[in-house]
Amino acid sequence: MKSLKFSLIILLVTNCSFFNKENTFKVINESDFAIDSLSITPDSKNQYLNLKKRNSKIVKTELGAIKTDGAFNITFRNQTDNSKQSRIFGYYTNGIANNYITIIRIKNDTILINSKFENAY
Repeated sequence: MKSLKFSLIILLVTNCSFFNKENTFKVINESDFAIDSLSITPDSKNQYLNLKKRNSKIVKTELGAIKTDGAFNITFRNQTDNSKQSRIFGYYTNGIANNYITIIRIKNDTILINSKFENAY
């Protein structure tokens, strides 16, 4: 009986996406300027990316040891005029985001954010 319980626990831990703290973002630069020092936080990898105009990039972040609730933040610098832009978006609970992928479209004057969910109810 003990081995059955142990096997069930191992199966749950290895196959359950609940324990996956990796988040996927697709960042699309639809603006007329290149982007410098783009970061999406929180991210235990502390990544900073550059993105040329009219290009896109997949960004995978990790929440690491975070066990609280909170929101994501995207920050970047416009290479043309050196202005810094930032926006808070999304939500995670107990260090786990509830969406499958977040698509971020950066335009000249706005940031559009659309979350896609794996299991739509």
